[in-house]
Amino acid sequence: VIAPDATVLPSAVSVRALGVTIPAQTDLVRAPLGTVSGFDLSEFNVFRGEAPVDLVRLSDVKHATVTREAELARVSLQAPLVTGEDGEARLDGMNLECLALDLEAIEDGELTAVALWTDCQMVGGVLSGGEGRRSRRQMVSFLATPARVTRGSTVRLRGKYDPSTGHFTFVNAEADAPPPPPKPTTTTTPAGESPLAKGVSASVERWHFPMINDERRNRAYDAAIQKCMASGSHKVVDIGGGSGLLAMMAARAGAEEVITVERVGDMAECARAVLASNGFAEKIRVVHGSSLDLTPETLGFADGARPTVVLSEVLDDGLLGEGVIPTVAHARRELAAPGALVVPAAAKVYAMVVSMPPQPEPIVMPASSTPVGGGASRWSAYDTLRPPEVKKYTSVRADRVKFTPFSAPFEVFGFDFDAPLDDPASMADYSRESDVVVDATASGTANAVVFWFTLTLNRPTEEDAPADLCTYPAMTATCGAVESSRCWNEALQFLTPASVEAGKSFVLKAAHSPTRVFFRDIIV
Repeated sequence: VIAPDATVLPSAVSVRALGVTIPAQTDLVRAPLGTVSGFDLSEFNVFRGEAPVDLVRLSDVKHATVTREAELARVSLQAPLVTGEDGEARLDGMNLECLALDLEAIEDGELTAVALWTDCQMVGGVLSGGEGRRSRRQMVSFLATPARVTRGSTVRLRGKYDPSTGHFTFVNAEADAPPPPPKPTTTTTPAGESPLAKGVSASVERWHFPMINDERRNRAYDAAIQKCMASGSHKVVDIGGGSGLLAMMAARAGAEEVITVERVGDMAECARAVLASNGFAEKIRVVHGSSLDLTPETLGFADGARPTVVLSEVLDDGLLGEGVIPTVAHARRELAAPGALVVPAAAKVYAMVVSMPPQPEPIVMPASSTPVGGGASRWSAYDTLRPPEVKKYTSVRADRVKFTPFSAPFEVFGFDFDAPLDDPASMADYSRESDVVVDATASGTANAVVFWFTLTLNRPTEEDAPADLCTYPAMTATCGAVESSRCWNEALQFLTPASVEAGKSFVLKAAHSPTRVFFRDIIV
């Protein structure tokens, strides 16, 4: 296809490796779980897999470097092809089936993962895909067994490359046995083996790990649950129970009876294991299914009783995306006792109108929303090929992206999940539209809305009581919240660009369905 003397760029690719320690945290990385809010959550680690591989930007996650950087492999794209033992021609250095990696420790500590990236040899030098390049992610490959290291020592790892996933995996050559061959597929579970042991990590999304690790969220929910239990004897239904963490908080706080409802089968099974390991197997019952399909009889409280507390955390970054409105509306009408306490009780959505420029961040910006002169407008025809969700909102960490605010934060919608049952706000089909008048704080072209929410967990006793949590940490005080939370990101929706002028007002057309907050246009 190319001339024999053609120049190939990059001419070579070096796979770089770095030994790191990655703790449990609120970023999207599957570090192993341990004790959370006083409970043992280690059973939930079944959803990590034995040695998970995550693609992250290393600069965005908490980590400690414990070894020097080393070269794992070097593949030449310029050199003549070499013939392997199987008779097939391949790139020089492309034998990645059995790799040895020696890492020199620079600190005493624990090596829990290997961070990897590629450095490409170009004409003018090396183009690195390492931590300093914002447009690239690094691969984090966790060890099945962490390695203890001492400064100055060398740890040897055995590695292999899986071409079907593009992942490198490693074991400690000194501590671990070689990975066993794949087990034949069976339709039954061997005696004594958990049905979860057959590999279920794909059934649970990674965001469960940062959610469980969010100490601020957990602390706020724990306090709200204790406040409910202090008001009397209660039966609690925990909807969307996940790991069982909130249900255990309710039981610990003195709930008379607790039932947690989880629609994902693997998650429900894991919750039973978590509850048993914490001594709650007899105190908390797990119901596998959707709460929307349940009746008081199938929910199963003793003597057909109805719960007096409706507990949930079915909230996405845009607040409504996991169905909190229809979920709570159904539970209050069809499952719960009259006057049941609702946690969370209320929420408010806040927003800022901004200019979001093209940038090396994981943001899918429609070409039609690119500011004039941004360069991407020439690709506008490709907007028709974008998946539908791109036209809605995406998740961002606002403190990690560049934008120019054209307004102060403002309230868009308030939600009362505990509203009287004759109030439209308590209905499963609750929807609204609003023309929000916004004062421009700067002049320029706005093309997006960043929005987030505050959460009030218990029924407020005062009209101006502060919210418990704010999902945009930098705006916690501005939005009148007591604490921030990091397991939720901010939501970002792109709009058709519109010019705004400092000191003048414009209208932002906002709306929400039962399951989504969205914005239509900026009207100047």
